[in-house]
Amino acid sequence: MTLRNTHSLLLGALVCLGGGVSGADVALLDGTVDRSRLMETDAKVTLTQTAGAPAVRVVTGRTQPWPGMALRAPGSGWDLSACGLVAVKARNLGASRFTLHCRVDNPGADGAKNCVTGTLALGAGETGVLRVDLKRAGDDTLGGKLFGLRGYPVGPGAKGGFVDAAKVNQVLLFAAKPQEEHQFEVLEIRATGAYTPPTASVTDADPYFPLIDTFG
Repeated sequence: MTLRNTHSLLLGALVCLGGGVSGADVALLDGTVDRSRLMETDAKVTLTQTAGAPAVRVVTGRTQPWPGMALRAPGSGWDLSACGLVAVKARNLGASRFTLHCRVDNPGADGAKNCVTGTLALGAGETGVLRVDLKRAGDDTLGGKLFGLRGYPVGPGAKGGFVDAAKVNQVLLFAAKPQEEHQFEVLEIRATGAYTPPTASVTDADPYFPLIDTFG
């Protein structure tokens, strides 16, 4: 399914829970979103319409280092375990270029742990799609035995932040240490792309070691 506006929804209506539908697609924000779930940090957030479709307009300040908005998940959070990424369609309403940041959080996220982040540079008036990969943490028991390596062989996860996709509690959209106010519209937010776990990985030290055989 492609990202696109509809008259009645900010996002497409197809929702799959727990990976039960092929081609996972979870709407995180729609035209009937509860305003109380949109939180402001040194920003003004308003519900509006663009070309007849609902949108969220954000005007950032510049007194805080990361002004923007947070979309809180309903209830106990979103289960995005079937999805591979979060996609945000946004438009820069300002007269200058700026970089939009998106952070997908678990409870306890601090910008480095329990979260993943993506960025998108938008020129004046430009519309684009910001994608944040839902990178999973590895489940190995190697316990640091592969010290000095950049990563583990064919394992889940990657360098940088990780997230538990089954326990996403909010999505943040913000500018980073802006020197001026910025305005942007959020047209769509969805989790999409079916997640495919690695088909082979090294998860246990016992069968894996010794790493170098008798022939070197």
